[in-house]
Amino acid sequence: MSDDKQLNPIRVAAEELRAAAEDMEEAAWREGIRPSGPLGVWVQAARCTLVMLADIVIRQGEAVTGTVADARALAEAEVAKLREARLAAEAELKKATTALRTLEIQKVTLTSEMVQVIAPGLREELRQAVVIKERRHNRHVEWGRAVAAGAVAVGLLIGGYVLGTWDDSGVNAAVEQCELHPLQDIKTGARYCLLDELLKR
Repeated sequence: MSDDKQLNPIRVAAEELRAAAEDMEEAAWREGIRPSGPLGVWVQAARCTLVMLADIVIRQGEAVTGTVADARALAEAEVAKLREARLAAEAELKKATTALRTLEIQKVTLTSEMVQVIAPGLREELRQAVVIKERRHNRHVEWGRAVAAGAVAVGLLIGGYVLGTWDDSGVNAAVEQCELHPLQDIKTGARYCLLDELLKR
């Protein structure tokens, strides 16, 4: 018998119950009660009942102990899964934040490239319109085309920027909300946001 089982309060109580049953039976025989008589039969039945009750108590105690151990193991496994899920969510949030920053940089770069491509062409069109004075009709047509192309380009540029800013506003608001009101792990102090909350926006 291991030290755990010897020190188990349920086993100690069961052993005391068995000892009391044996003491009761021995006391009955010392008092002259005959084992074959009605009182002797009752004493033997009471002793057997108490011994069986002690066995039942031990088995139930072991079953409860096993159930508690299984529940503890299951809870620890669930905690480990939740910890892994939190770490994965933090990694995904970092990826999403990095992707958002990359998109912002690409948007600025693309806008700059568009301006660099459009500006020289627009400048050249304007220079030609000024230089060729004798072709007044053609100059007005070219000027109109240059202005229309510039207006379309600027309109597309402004519209794209406004649309991009509007499209990103929900994500930016979600990230700002996450930074203002993060969830915090009490044990580790790590801050994180629920990915579901970000995706809703």
